[in-house]
Amino acid sequence: MRLREPGSLDQAVLTLRRLAMTLDNTVVPGAAVIQTIVAWVSWWNDADGQLRHLFPDYELADDLYRAQLQIQRLNEVARPWDLITHLNRVWKGRLEEEAAALERLRLFASQPGFIIVPDTSALVEGGALVDINWHELVGIAVDETARLVVPILVVEELDELKRQRDVARMSRARQALRSLWELPGDRAGVMQVGPRVTLEVLLDDPWHTRMPVADVEIVDRASYLHEITGRDVGFVAADLAILFRARELGLRTCLIERPGDGRASNPPPAPVTPAGSGSP
Repeated sequence: MRLREPGSLDQAVLTLRRLAMTLDNTVVPGAAVIQTIVAWVSWWNDADGQLRHLFPDYELADDLYRAQLQIQRLNEVARPWDLITHLNRVWKGRLEEEAAALERLRLFASQPGFIIVPDTSALVEGGALVDINWHELVGIAVDETARLVVPILVVEELDELKRQRDVARMSRARQALRSLWELPGDRAGVMQVGPRVTLEVLLDDPWHTRMPVADVEIVDRASYLHEITGRDVGFVAADLAILFRARELGLRTCLIERPGDGRASNPPPAPVTPAGSGSP
């Protein structure tokens, strides 16, 4: 689930849990059906405004809108209390499920360190993963943890590259994949690259819909990390085209040097505030 405002994860969790809790107040024992309709529609009106304010994807709010249309027709239903009990149970569960999913994101976002998203080109062209000076590359203090977060699409692209006819690229892709796989890690999926450098693989959520262009998708995942943390995120690549996309979204872009080419490692600094974000 995407957030409209970067860093509003805590607010979103609290809002969803409050809406799930106050849904119980829409049914008063002994009340007439019309009173329940009024109470439910009033609750929906409050919920609709908050959901549309928090989330740019209106799927949850639109589904809730259709539920309140059913509530407004309770007088036409033979067994209205059965219907409202069912709808309340369904929506209480759904709101709590969404809150739990955001809570897991909050645990991820609360981990210390500066997040760096390497593109496929950075892992293939930038040299050995453990040899790159990530702190110097993105300009962070040596005592701060560099959190490499690799979108699963990058891993998939490396898998594809290892089957290409270009022997050099195939070899580098195989080496990058082997380096990722052999890193020591814990049960939470955090792997140790080196002193103050960790690595995590960002998996797609079941409801996630990918962007049609791979470069756009990878940049969008980095922008998503900016949204849920509310903090600056670094984006590292060996290709300029994808860095221009990342800069447009306000990511801290870093052009990694290909071993032996001697070019500068960083383009001019990017703005911190994102200009927009794509769909999940």
